[in-house]
Amino acid sequence: MFKELLELCLDMVKRVVTSRIFLLFLAFTGMFFVLVCKLFDMQIVHGQEYLTKYVSKTYQTVYTPGTRGNIYDANGKILAHNELAYSVTIRDTGTYRNNQSLNLMLYQLTRILENHGEKVESKLELGFDQNGSLVYTSTSEAARKRFLRDYYGLSSVDKLDDPDGRYPSAVTAEELFSQIKSSQRYDLDGLKDKDGNPMVLSDREALQIAHIRYGLSLTSYRKYEIITVANNISQETVADVSEHMADLDGVAIAESTVRVYDDAVYFAPIIGYTGKVQTDQLASLQEKDPYYDANDVVGRTGIEASMESVLHGQKGITNMFVDSYGQILQVEDNSTEPVAGKDIYLTIDGDLQKGIYHLLEQQLAGVLVSHLVNRDVEEDENRDSSKIQIPIKDAYYQLINNNVLSLSHLEDPEADGVEQAIYQKFASEQARILQAIESCLDDPGSPPMSDLPEDMKAYMNYIYSFLTGETVGIIQRDKIDPEARRLWPGMRGASA
Repeated sequence: MFKELLELCLDMVKRVVTSRIFLLFLAFTGMFFVLVCKLFDMQIVHGQEYLTKYVSKTYQTVYTPGTRGNIYDANGKILAHNELAYSVTIRDTGTYRNNQSLNLMLYQLTRILENHGEKVESKLELGFDQNGSLVYTSTSEAARKRFLRDYYGLSSVDKLDDPDGRYPSAVTAEELFSQIKSSQRYDLDGLKDKDGNPMVLSDREALQIAHIRYGLSLTSYRKYEIITVANNISQETVADVSEHMADLDGVAIAESTVRVYDDAVYFAPIIGYTGKVQTDQLASLQEKDPYYDANDVVGRTGIEASMESVLHGQKGITNMFVDSYGQILQVEDNSTEPVAGKDIYLTIDGDLQKGIYHLLEQQLAGVLVSHLVNRDVEEDENRDSSKIQIPIKDAYYQLINNNVLSLSHLEDPEADGVEQAIYQKFASEQARILQAIESCLDDPGSPPMSDLPEDMKAYMNYIYSFLTGETVGIIQRDKIDPEARRLWPGMRGASA
């Protein structure tokens, strides 16, 4: 019986071995074994190596603006055109893997720009006022909060002032700048030179580096994009930056254009001007051309704005593949060049416009001179508008305030004797007034607002308005204790 069972088993084995299914089984088993070995090699043996070499390609499109069209008068005389200019640009190439190396490079770059009097551009809305104090450069309180929203990385202004206090909106410019310098994101307080010695940056030097770092952070996931560090730089700056290019990886000199208005004093109200597109303007422009974006320079007023679609031209398109870090891997061949905007010819005769301007200027000057008096004039002294008298000091104030008379020219050593005498009198009077204001603010026993002289009362009102303004916001009106106003003469009698 055992022999019969053995023969039966051998017969079954023989059938299996000689069948096609067995051959398929061996083939699949071998393939599975090879697959397991390969997966073991990829995941265990060389897993970290393959992970490092892995590259994720993403298809991106970059738009290049076209040159803006020129504006001519009826006789073909050019009124607005573009001039070749140079800009300093920077792109994150991935060379600098830590804050230390990147900050050192940017410190060298900002020193070069500062030596040539160039201004670093950025969307970091912090700057110094004329007294050297840090302030927000936002144009309004709403704009300041939008900046803080972007700085904190929030999706909405409503998320400011969260219960945990992580995103305060009442932070002062100095407090925010201190956070920037000490944060791990920028690490400006821990900067060391090439020898490892600690470096102490001035606030101005640190702010310039922070300007560029903030601009780079806005393109952290789009490293193929280039940001502008300084516009319309001089030839000396171009040469200096080019000379140190080996130490400034990612920095480049790019050709650009600047808008130039010939005889702008005569045609400014007609031609208008260009500037960065505003948020409310962007939506209407995108309805006509979807390629407009928030970085475009467009016409803001006058002919520049009304003929924007004609002057703007068409953007060039560059298609490329970038890796997961935003680095450029490959540029496609199907890119298109930008198309320049069309020129515009106005019906205005430029020479006639200038002649009329000078005639009106002479007439207005004659009217003004006939009403000037060298004394103060009470508001209700002349009710007849044709007999109104104008104090000559008001005329001088407006000439200085509108930059018709230049104080820097008056104080120049090469100015004539009369100009220097006028400036000396102005400087001594300015010093006297500033000393009186400082004394009034520092003295606890100074008189209340209502008892101050009219000129001092005006100064105090100006100081109070400035400190409570939306841009500065040092004093918050809604949080002032009415009883505390009497501690400072500038607050007494002022409405909060």
